[in-house]
Amino acid sequence: MKDGQSKKIKIGQEFLSENEAMSRALEYHKAGDFQSAEIIYRKIYVQNPRCAGAPHLSGLIQYHFGDFAAAAKSLRRAIALDDSLPHYHYNLGLIYLDEGKKAEAGECFQKALALDGNYQSARIMLLETKTL
Repeated sequence: MKDGQSKKIKIGQEFLSENEAMSRALEYHKAGDFQSAEIIYRKIYVQNPRCAGAPHLSGLIQYHFGDFAAAAKSLRRAIALDDSLPHYHYNLGLIYLDEGKKAEAGECFQKALALDGNYQSARIMLLETKTL
């Protein structure tokens, strides 16, 4: 494969680039078609295991449906691939809070704030972990 070319991902009858597939998955996700979005996120991750966005977004769907263990695993995978994005840490913190893991949640919110000192939601949630 030449530089700049990537293997296409089959979505229905179409073959899309990773970016096109991610855009399609996000459209489904925003429209509430979580099953279709999840299928595409998984295909993207299988195609490119270094893509942090796919497990992150897949984890958000798992979280939405209350599968906290799977969601946390997906978010930890995304963070292992790219720990520079504060919203990854923030979202993992929310999952931990729902699991009753206050200390772990606080660490995630603190990391999100370290990455973005203006992340007000992380600041609020960090304070919540100290008062719960």
